[in-house]
Amino acid sequence: MGMKMLVRDLMPCWYELGWRSSPNPALVIRIHKNFIRDASSLLETAWIISSLKEEFKLPSFAIDFDHALGFDGILVKKELSGEFSEFDLLIPNFTIVQDEICSDCRGSKKAHWGGESCFSCGGTGKEVHYDWHLAYKVSATLNVILTWLNWTDCEQVTSSSLVQLLKVEIVTMKRMHGCAIAGEYSISLANILRSFKKEIYLDEVTDPMRIAYARMLNETLRTLNHLRFLAIVRPPGRFSADCPGNACGIHPDHMYSEDPCRGYDFTSHNVDSPFQQLTLLVGLAALHDFVRSKTK
Repeated sequence: MGMKMLVRDLMPCWYELGWRSSPNPALVIRIHKNFIRDASSLLETAWIISSLKEEFKLPSFAIDFDHALGFDGILVKKELSGEFSEFDLLIPNFTIVQDEICSDCRGSKKAHWGGESCFSCGGTGKEVHYDWHLAYKVSATLNVILTWLNWTDCEQVTSSSLVQLLKVEIVTMKRMHGCAIAGEYSISLANILRSFKKEIYLDEVTDPMRIAYARMLNETLRTLNHLRFLAIVRPPGRFSADCPGNACGIHPDHMYSEDPCRGYDFTSHNVDSPFQQLTLLVGLAALHDFVRSKTK
């Protein structure tokens, strides 16, 4: 038997992404207990941890499946959700409000076009800087965990009755396209998307993306009305999601197939910052929740 691939084989679930909006917005990662049992040693010896720690001057990486994972332990264990262990990444506020008056609105808190809050300061009237160290700590943590979750030869056996719906991988670098995202949609997920016979916009995906983005950048949802958030399925099952930036989003790979016996790959375009990356990961998590609700 050749190596199994998610785009062509039905596989039992070993991890899930999810979204939780309350009490605090969170990206959720659920890991099957069998995977933790069989593959935890691979995480403990992962070279990528030391590489990212050195590059971004990060603190130690916690590997405690009973409590927390990640740099500074930012993925917090919540509960054993049946056959899965669940870890929450609370969406951080990456903004740091300074004492200086905002140079854009000059302290008025209003946008130049009137009515809305100032985009530069988020309506604070003060200069706002971003905590890039925290932002890259989040991206690096997710990089390590997703790399580990996808390290197997895809023949990892779990006892789950659920099928694996998607795989996601990311990069973490300080440069253009330095927070790129790629992955695979399973046959099951792709066929749910193919079941829509006309173009459909998924508020179930865009709403979480907007909530996460507003939290990260200390914006109000009303302030974000003029920014582009998009989650759309175009026949036959081509899913795309966009967030603020220069044509920033995730889209089907150019090798997209309409074959109902195959899933398909996706990739990203112009994902330059951890803010954009986390926004799109939340979108994928919300898409996962949407599809999972239709496959149980």
